[in-house]
Amino acid sequence: MSGSDSRLSPDVSRQVLSAIQGALAEEKVPFKRRLLKSAGWGTLFTLILALPLAATFRDQMSAIWLAATALWWLFLCGGFYLHYYPQPRLAVPGFWSPWVFAKVLLTMVGMTALEILLCPSFVFLESPLAWNPFEPLTALFMNWGGMGFCMFACGAIFSSIGGVISFVLVSRTLSRSSGRDVLRAAAVASLTQLPILAVQLYDGELRPFAVFWMIGAVTGTWLMALGVRVSSNRSS
Repeated sequence: MSGSDSRLSPDVSRQVLSAIQGALAEEKVPFKRRLLKSAGWGTLFTLILALPLAATFRDQMSAIWLAATALWWLFLCGGFYLHYYPQPRLAVPGFWSPWVFAKVLLTMVGMTALEILLCPSFVFLESPLAWNPFEPLTALFMNWGGMGFCMFACGAIFSSIGGVISFVLVSRTLSRSSGRDVLRAAAVASLTQLPILAVQLYDGELRPFAVFWMIGAVTGTWLMALGVRVSSNRSS
C-alpha cells in the first residue's frame, strides 16, 4: 500500500482532531463537576422511566420496587459517567471506549423499563390494558414447558429486543470485535436485568423461576451482540 493510500481523508482527519481536542478540553473539567453532572442526568432519566411505571402499577408495587429503582439510578449514573468521561468520541471498529459502553448501558436501561410496561406479568403485575399482545405468546410458552420455560423464553425475547437496538447503535464498534469483547458487551447489557431479577427474587412465587429469566436474558443479549457483529462484518 502506498503512502497516499494509507492517509486519512480530510474529513476523517478533522473528525479525529476534533475528538482529540474535545477530550483534552474535558480533561480540564473537575472530577466533582463531572460526577454531579452524571448524577443529575441519571436522576432525571430515572424519574422519566420510573414515574410511568409508578403511575400505572402504584397499587400493586411493594417496597422492593424502591430497590429496583435505586439500581436503575446507579446504572444510569454509571452510564452517564462513562459518557462524560474524557475520551475521543470516535466509532472505531473493535475499539470499546467508555463512550461506546455507555450507549449500550443507557439504551438497555430504557428498554428494560419498557419491557415492564409491555408485559408486566413476568414481575407479577397486572396490566391495566384490557388486551396484552404478549399474552397468547406467554400462554404458548406455558403449554410448551411450564413456568420455567416461559420465564426463560420471555427473558430471552425481551432482552433480545433491547439488545438488538443497543448493539445496532454500536454496530461499527462491534465489527471486528473479538469474542471476548462481545461477551463483555453482552455482560454490560445483561446487568440492566438485575432490577427485574431483584423483584423476582423478592416474590416467593417467582423466586424459584428467577434463574430461568436471567439465563434467558443473558442468552438473548449475547446472541444479539454476536448477531450484530456478524452482520456488521458482512456489510463492511
